[in-house]
Amino acid sequence: MSVSDIILPSAVSFNSKIKSREALLKKFVSCAVPVTKPKMRTLLYNELMKREQIGSTYLGHDCALPHARVRGLKKYYLGFYFSKKGVAFGEQSSVQYIFVLVGPRDDPAGYIKYITQIARVLKDAAARERLQNAATINELKKIISKYEIS
Repeated sequence: MSVSDIILPSAVSFNSKIKSREALLKKFVSCAVPVTKPKMRTLLYNELMKREQIGSTYLGHDCALPHARVRGLKKYYLGFYFSKKGVAFGEQSSVQYIFVLVGPRDDPAGYIKYITQIARVLKDAAARERLQNAATINELKKIISKYEIS
């Protein structure tokens, strides 16, 4: 499965108004997990925040990649948020490009593959410019697909 296949359309915003890391992660969790599963929502949010406490997932270039492997999760979910004004992200006050990735705890190889691919996208200045100008999920998928790992 390619990283483009795990994008959660409801967790994509090309003009996010969210101002804090915590609010952004809560928004992502609300898109990834049905309201009928409050324990999984809490677990997912707590795992994402626990990972941030271990070390910030800020990558430089106004980019962040919060991520977590979660016991009980059956598949991967990827969200993308772009904020012109920036999101307060831990010690970084202006993160504009944010991908959020969660996946099953028992698939470390797949997890590393997805993290690597997304990091490649975020490290490339031309890709970031295309992300900034993207307006549809299909455009987002096209940008990401150029960095596929076999």
